[in-house]
This record gives sequence, structure tokens and C-alpha cells, in this order.
Amino acid sequence: MTNNDQITLVEIRERLVRIETILEEQDYKAVQKMAEEALALARKNEKAIASLQAAIKWVVALVMAAVLGAILKMVIVQ
Repeated sequence: MTNNDQITLVEIRERLVRIETILEEQDYKAVQKMAEEALALARKNEKAIASLQAAIKWVVALVMAAVLGAILKMVIVQ
């Protein structure tokens, strides 16, 4: 093995040690817990949005019925 090959191997080992250190520092369980909480919140928000959309649909229908009723009353009274 030449001197240049040995230097390359040493550099590779040093990089691997740095990568291993970074991976060990990561707290994957905390990340998983945070992701699960975010997913639960997203599902809860999805249900709330669906409920709001249904309520808005009824409000719009009632407003349109009231406007049509007022127009019909004006037409019939005259």
C-alpha cells in the first residue's frame, strides 16, 4: 500500500467517524413523536374543516333562500 492510499484510508475513516457521531446525536424517537403528533393534529383539523364547510353550505343556502323570498315578496306585493 502506498503512502497516498494510506492517507485516503485515514480520511475515509475520519469521515465515517464524523458521520457516525452525527447519527448518534440524532434523537429519532423525538422526531417520530413529533411527526405522530403533527399527523394527529392534521386529522383533527381535517374533521374541523369538513364541519365548517358543511355549516357554510347551509348558511349560504339559507341566505339565498332569504334573498329569493324577499324578491318573490316584492314581486307578489306589487
